[in-house]
Amino acid sequence: MHPDLVLIQALWEIDRSADEAKARARSLKEAVGVAQARIEEVGLDRVAVGEEIKRVEETERGLQRELDRYVIRRDRSAELLKGGSALDYLTVQKQLEQCSAKVDELELSVMECMERSDGLAEKAAALQSDEEVATQTHAQEYARWVKIGTEIREELKQLDAQRQTQWADFPRDLHSHYSELRRRNREVVVPIINGSCSACQMTVNAQVPVDLLSGRRVHTCRGCGRYHVLPVDEEVDEA
Repeated sequence: MHPDLVLIQALWEIDRSADEAKARARSLKEAVGVAQARIEEVGLDRVAVGEEIKRVEETERGLQRELDRYVIRRDRSAELLKGGSALDYLTVQKQLEQCSAKVDELELSVMECMERSDGLAEKAAALQSDEEVATQTHAQEYARWVKIGTEIREELKQLDAQRQTQWADFPRDLHSHYSELRRRNREVVVPIINGSCSACQMTVNAQVPVDLLSGRRVHTCRGCGRYHVLPVDEEVDEA
């Protein structure tokens, strides 16, 4: 392998390791963020359910007060008819029927409110359980972030030191091209597979594998600009 390609590949291995470490760090941080968002989401749901419970309870109290009034009126009308003391029998009879119908309607509404309250109470209990789970999950993810994140920061510190050393020996005429590939978030070194660039599928000149095998020169892809190497199995076979 050409000496410059050896340096390029070594630097790329360092940079790729650093990229992977940073990706792991981002994943850990995102997991903490997702867990925190879940806590906030459940918290908002609990507040909403709590407010809904208050509204239902207030509605139930209002209905119950109205129901109590109609029960009293219904019972009074019934007593008047029962005792035969009603001055206008038909009017009192009609009032009794109206009050009875209203009592039935209000009792049904009160029952519906009670059922609604029970359902909301169950939902509130479930949300409380969800919040406890979310809080526990957040604590676990944060602990992982602290522990593994510390290890990743140490790994990145070591990789940075290796890179500085490697960069100091890196040919100056390759700085610009290598840095441009990195800036564009491209893989720097890719193998030739079945006569084509494995990154962009551009057909590779037949002379390129020969030059790479002999270490005669460094080749970049005509399509994407990445540095070409032979597949590992081919290098081993030739060796």
